[in-house]
Amino acid sequence: MKKFGVFLICIILVLTGITGCRRPPAQTKRSLPKPENREQLRVMGAGLSLKDFEGDVRWDLELEEVHEDKEGLRLTRVTGVYYPPQGGHQVTIAADEGWIDPEYSRLELRNNVKMERQKLSLSGDSMKWDAASGMIRLTGGVHFETDGMQGRGDIVTSDASLNNVRFLGGSTWRVMDSPSRPLRRKD
Repeated sequence: MKKFGVFLICIILVLTGITGCRRPPAQTKRSLPKPENREQLRVMGAGLSLKDFEGDVRWDLELEEVHEDKEGLRLTRVTGVYYPPQGGHQVTIAADEGWIDPEYSRLELRNNVKMERQKLSLSGDSMKWDAASGMIRLTGGVHFETDGMQGRGDIVTSDASLNNVRFLGGSTWRVMDSPSRPLRRKD
């Protein structure tokens, strides 16, 4: 019987060695692969807020794609809201592309830029905003439309509140007697 007990213990030891009742190897810490350079850093579907120098949020942006590099953030398919100071009416915005500088103090939107609020609509090829001045500048085939008036021009600048809109360079204007019909002269 003693031999049988020793034999049974030997078999149990052999089986535990074969079946792997050993300690599991220490797990190594896994991490995401690091990009070789910053241009490879890309985020899909992101939201971003930009503040002015007083610390007030001026822009809430939704971005389909964000690429970060040493020159800032490159944005794809931008939509969002601009909040003018002093409780002005919100402005919805949309553009195909954009850029934010590394200090998050300048925003540039490009290609099919559209800005709308209540009865005001602005569109152009490019829009720039600077947190220090709060100025907004649209360039490239700018179209302006408000209740009763349409305008086209090369450059439009505005203060942060969008209450003082100014056309620079060549511009043409059309006064409307209704939102869809130009005013006609009666002889």
